[in-house]
Amino acid sequence: MILPSLVFGVIALVAGLGLRYWINRRRFNRRNVAGLEGHSSYEKAVAVTFFERIGKLIAIGLIIAGVLFLWVYSKEIKRLKAKELKSTASTHAIPVPEMNMPVKDRSITGV
Repeated sequence: MILPSLVFGVIALVAGLGLRYWINRRRFNRRNVAGLEGHSSYEKAVAVTFFERIGKLIAIGLIIAGVLFLWVYSKEIKRLKAKELKSTASTHAIPVPEMNMPVKDRSITGV
């Protein structure tokens, strides 16, 4: 279950960042000398703007999902390392005497 979260995290993150880059690059390339976006018609401008907004929302969702998948991956790795450390520590531990042993008299006189 560890490897799929890493793969999905990287794929989602790269896809989200790539989609944002592609949309912003298209928007940049449509700008004219005055800095305004140039469209051939009003309908095309409305449709392109709408789909770009939807695309950016999808990209943000992919980025968030990718970060969450990578976070889950890091948590699983930490959990497995702690479990491995605990299992190796318990097998190589020095035996500790029981704490329920009778205690000698600890009076000041020592009698």
